[in-house]
Amino acid sequence: MAHETPFPDDERDRLRTFIRYDVITAGTGVVVIVATYVFVYRTVWLPVLAGLVAATAGIFALAFRPAARGDLEGAVRWLAAGNWFIALAVPVVATLAWPILTMAALLPAVLAPPYVPRPRLGRYLVVSVAVAVAAAALGVLQDVTGFTDELPSWLPSAVLVFFTPFIAWMVVEISLQTRTRLEGELARSLEVNERLRRSEEALAAQAASLQASRVRLVEATDRIRRQVERDLHDGAQQRLVALGLGLRLAQDQCGRDPAAAAVALAGLRDELHAARSELRDLAHGVYPSVLSQHGLADALAAAADRCPMPVRLRAPDVGRFPAPVEAAVYFCCVEALQNVAKHAGDQARVDLTIAREADRLSFAVADDGAGFDPDLVRGGDGFDNMRDRLGAAGGSLVVDSAVGAGTTVAGSLPVALRSGR
Repeated sequence: MAHETPFPDDERDRLRTFIRYDVITAGTGVVVIVATYVFVYRTVWLPVLAGLVAATAGIFALAFRPAARGDLEGAVRWLAAGNWFIALAVPVVATLAWPILTMAALLPAVLAPPYVPRPRLGRYLVVSVAVAVAAAALGVLQDVTGFTDELPSWLPSAVLVFFTPFIAWMVVEISLQTRTRLEGELARSLEVNERLRRSEEALAAQAASLQASRVRLVEATDRIRRQVERDLHDGAQQRLVALGLGLRLAQDQCGRDPAAAAVALAGLRDELHAARSELRDLAHGVYPSVLSQHGLADALAAAADRCPMPVRLRAPDVGRFPAPVEAAVYFCCVEALQNVAKHAGDQARVDLTIAREADRLSFAVADDGAGFDPDLVRGGDGFDNMRDRLGAAGGSLVVDSAVGAGTTVAGSLPVALRSGR
């Protein structure tokens, strides 16, 4: 079965050119031999010689078929067979041709490397050397036909001189093809190296960005922890301490002045409600219960209601998602709404859109407010926090804004979390 390997078109063209030249060379040999028979010297051996060379041309021509279907190794086999055949057959009749035919016998070993797998290259080398040695031996050690001695003395030299350029051209052509091939391989290697260099730079940039993102996440976590601790200490904790003191005073008053104790307890009840509201608001900022209980659409509806600007929410049947996915989208949207409230202007209106697209969840917070120039404004920690949240879930963030044309904050992330997330 033919061994077919995909080769570039330029390799096929080079080999087809070589096949054509081999056929032309053999055909030229037939013409020269026939002309010699007709015009110079008539002997029965010349038609025999012409038949051998014509058979070689036919063998060469058989290489066109595998070359046409891309089986360049099969084409090389036919070329090698033609060279080896003529190298062994012609010296038996005409010993004068052995120097040229020895070179022809070696051509397959030089031609084969680009087209033949390495394990089979040794066969071409061994056979080529063996045929070359046999051709030289047939030309030097025997002259069964006596044909060479019958020819005019000038004819053998003329034949050698005439066909030497053909063989030389084949050697030069193979050398030039090898050089072209090596230059192409070098260019491809340089291109691959350049791609690898760019990939390494991109990986280094991603590693640096990841490291910076991790640092920001740690800092943000510590900052939130300190903020929660401060809010608890300055708010709810102080209220609870005050409630404890108030209860002790009310307890002392119960025996002496029940009416005053009742008034004090009523005030403490109001303080208790205020402390509970403050704790609920604090817990809502950490992780809103409506998000865990009812999902992203309801949580964002509540966030939109708290925004001082009118917000049009579009979240058609988005459904539920893993908690980290919902949290990332929710807090990014809340951060974007807070930015609108701070910077967009009192007359700004907001569109908040949530959509599921195949295996990704996307969101967009677009306002028609003041906007900003992204080249002049870095964006602040809020955008970094959003990018870090989405990046941790395998997503990305895009901020599009222009002065006087509003701002759009859009992001997307995979619905299914990556392993290890």
